[in-house]
Amino acid sequence: MGLGVSNRKPKTANLSFNKPSGIYVDEDNFIYVADTNNDRIKKLDQDGNTIQEINKYNLNKPNGLIKANGYLYVTDRNNDRILKYDMQGSGENFIVGLNKPEDIFVLTTNDSYGESIYVADRNNDNIKIYNKNGGLIKTVGNGELNKPS
Repeated sequence: MGLGVSNRKPKTANLSFNKPSGIYVDEDNFIYVADTNNDRIKKLDQDGNTIQEINKYNLNKPNGLIKANGYLYVTDRNNDRILKYDMQGSGENFIVGLNKPEDIFVLTTNDSYGESIYVADRNNDNIKIYNKNGGLIKTVGNGELNKPS
């Protein structure tokens, strides 16, 4: 799906973003935006109306996000963690102990892992790969990457 320009005006009054840094459009055409400096995630419809605002669990500079298998995964950069939210906005600490995670990607596979979660762990200068339960599978690029994002 391409993101085009629409002449329709959003009905929501508070669409002001402050350094939006991550965007994801799901299969139902909902738009998820990591509103980094407002410490929140906004879910919008195609017309730009706010459907849901997620700022639970003291988000501090959310950055990357992706929706996969019914969950929204968010890199919570200044809290050094990945949060996992269900579609009602309830969430949990999913992966902790990172150092300024920047971006995230989920790959669903037919192997024994079923789902692999890739995280750009910026200040550790590596990419970490986790299984669907948050267990570390491996680390890639130690000493070879410079602030991956």
